[in-house]
Amino acid sequence: MFKVTVRCNPLRLLGHKQTLYIAERHNTRAWIDKNKPDYWGKVDPSRSHLNLDLITLVNSTYEELAFRYIKERGIDITSHKSFKRSDRGYALEYVIGVTAGFDYNGDPNGFYRKAHEWFINYHPECPILHSVIHHDEADPHLHIIAVPIVNGRLNASKVLAFKDSGIRDESLYNYMTPEYNLTYPKYLRGADKKVGVEIAIERFHEVIGSKIDSVWHQPVIQSIHARPEPFLRAAGVTLQQIVDVRRSAVKGNINIKSS
Repeated sequence: MFKVTVRCNPLRLLGHKQTLYIAERHNTRAWIDKNKPDYWGKVDPSRSHLNLDLITLVNSTYEELAFRYIKERGIDITSHKSFKRSDRGYALEYVIGVTAGFDYNGDPNGFYRKAHEWFINYHPECPILHSVIHHDEADPHLHIIAVPIVNGRLNASKVLAFKDSGIRDESLYNYMTPEYNLTYPKYLRGADKKVGVEIAIERFHEVIGSKIDSVWHQPVIQSIHARPEPFLRAAGVTLQQIVDVRRSAVKGNINIKSS
């Protein structure tokens, strides 16, 4: 199963992790010392020349650019005590990748350029500080560093979209799928997986079950329970439909067939 993975983290000014400074050093490979291989971790410096900037960081830092864009948009970060919180996100880091083994239609850079286009369309108010495709780790992936602005306000939690991550993932999936053979927007877990399994089994019995030998039924059902996403894709069931059914179930008004 091939799916786009999206990780999104706020970047703070101070701290020991997930800060603007640490993200900048990682993404620009500024910390790499070819004489100290013990510090390389998962990075292969011999491949770092393959990394590709889509938006280059030139003569500036993440922190300088973030505050410049915030100021240019008329946002006064001294106006409220919330701006002084230690966990305040002044930028966000999107990390977009694909499950291992994906062939990218032979062009990883083309795939991530398209994912970059999606981000710009999906978050039109968020100025990008830096965008880079990394080829020097296990699998190619894209880092996008942007200032989280929504409706003219600095709002990291809104762009992080914890509650609406399914909508975000499906938007990216729909943007990429016409050109790339992706399986589903995300791996289903918990209540969403339970609902997805029920829907996939229902559709299997409706459409295919009576047309194949019964000896195949149990292996298919077991496969659906293990990984329902490919079956849901074949049945044309969207992630949003699953979310809607799950929410209806919480309210005690579930109707799988009508979904």
